[in-house]
Amino acid sequence: MAKQILEINQQEVVQHQSMMLNDTFSFSMSLLIDSTSWIKCGIPYLYDKTHAIRVLAGSAHYEINLRHYDFEPGDLAIISENSILEMTSYTPDYCIRAVSLRSESGIAPYCLLVKATDETAHMADGYFSLIEDALRRGFHDQVIDHLTAALREEILTLYRSQVAVHPTANNRNQDIFNRFLSLVSQYSSQQRNIAFYADRLFLSPRYLSTVIKNVSGKSLMHWVDMSVINKAKIALRYTDLPIAQIAHDLGFDEQTTFTRFFKRITATTPSAYRSLKQG
Repeated sequence: MAKQILEINQQEVVQHQSMMLNDTFSFSMSLLIDSTSWIKCGIPYLYDKTHAIRVLAGSAHYEINLRHYDFEPGDLAIISENSILEMTSYTPDYCIRAVSLRSESGIAPYCLLVKATDETAHMADGYFSLIEDALRRGFHDQVIDHLTAALREEILTLYRSQVAVHPTANNRNQDIFNRFLSLVSQYSSQQRNIAFYADRLFLSPRYLSTVIKNVSGKSLMHWVDMSVINKAKIALRYTDLPIAQIAHDLGFDEQTTFTRFFKRITATTPSAYRSLKQG
């Protein structure tokens, strides 16, 4: 059903000799994206695991949970499970290391991007080398679990230090926008009512709508609609569920209503989009 960055077949593992997998963890020593067949531009993917990623070379542009991210050499990131990711472009030399982390229950989908510094490079190289060595030597999962947990905490600490800023009205509005997008990622399948998101953020619907428009240049409902569309595309591409069932799961009373909604935004019908999934 879901695609993830390290979901590959054994033949590709042998060909690239860049992956190590066991029942719990997946790890890439050096994954050149241009050489893969399972990661493609312009297609939304649903993460069903959490990964820590280090960019070794090249650059890539992503839309993750409706937000834009630029990944550049030396950057670190944590992308959580249930995130919706779409790579919009990348350079031919774009290469990463990635390791799966223990999932966190009840957490809204998120991406934490830490920009490259000498400190991040030294820390990341040390942890990735230790994890790689532990996997090669067949250490017990508990050892690897402790190493990846420590890596997560190091990245979180670096992220907090990079985003620490003096409180201003603009920063507060950006924070509202970020929290709004997290809620949309969680609830857009069931909730497309402005009042729902305003209540969750302890704001009036009018004030929230104004903040979202001022920060992003787009309406609040634009972000809700795009979240629903991404979830619809994933269901249409990676499952064989009837379109009527997908419509129901996304909160539409009728398939025809869902079809009109999907076509209004994508200029194609759900069935036509599904027919292209093998392209």
